[in-house]
Amino acid sequence: MARAAAKSNVERVQRVYDAFNEGDIDTPMATMAEEIEWIEPEGDIYGERTTVLRKS
Repeated sequence: MARAAAKSNVERVQRVYDAFNEGDIDTPMATMAEEIEWIEPEGDIYGERTTVLRKS
């Protein structure tokens, strides 16, 4: 039973990573807590900007 639950968790996390890598931010955000605040600092690998995403 524990092995099946662990496999299910790994598959769930893999789907979230796959969605994020495809540019789908809604799927990963849907799996996170309501209080999430995602901050990418200035000078991130995508350019000179600061990105703040809030779920709610």
